[in-house]
Order: sequence, then C-alpha cells, then structure tokens
Amino acid sequence: MSRGLGQVLRLLAVVLAAPAQTACVRDITTAAGLAQPMVSHHLQILHRAALVTRTKHGSYVYYQADTAALTHLTHQLTALSNGDPSRR
Repeated sequence: MSRGLGQVLRLLAVVLAAPAQTACVRDITTAAGLAQPMVSHHLQILHRAALVTRTKHGSYVYYQADTAALTHLTHQLTALSNGDPSRR
C-alpha cells in the first residue's frame, strides 16, 4: 500500500510542479519516471478523489491540481495528526 501511495503522491507532486500548472499524461509520465498505464490509472484515482481536474484538448488530456481540495485535505490530515477528534 505504501508503494502505491508513494506513486500517487509522486504524480501529484509532478502535477503541482508543472510550469504551466497543467500537464498531459505524456509529460507526467516523463517527469515521474513511471509507465504510462500506471500514470493514467493513478491520475484517474486522483481525479475521482477530486484532487485534480482534467481538460481534454484534442487527443490530449491535461491535468491540474485542485489547490482548494488539496488545502482542505492538508487541514484535515493536520487535524488528525494533532489528535483533533472533530476531524475524524
């Protein structure tokens, strides 16, 4: 499980670091050093979790991190790590 989570986090970091704030699967695959099917699969998971948005331009799909969702998730995880029972 930690290996899978690490791959997802790596992809999310690549999307967040994209110079244009969007990146296509090919660019993410190159930057993350992972196979295209794996990248597509994990991006689909991130999209279903509403952590990234996607826009189709021709035959390319561009992904962008949803910073509001990530900020909310960060606050929830911080509260959990600090023992805030209202966030559970």
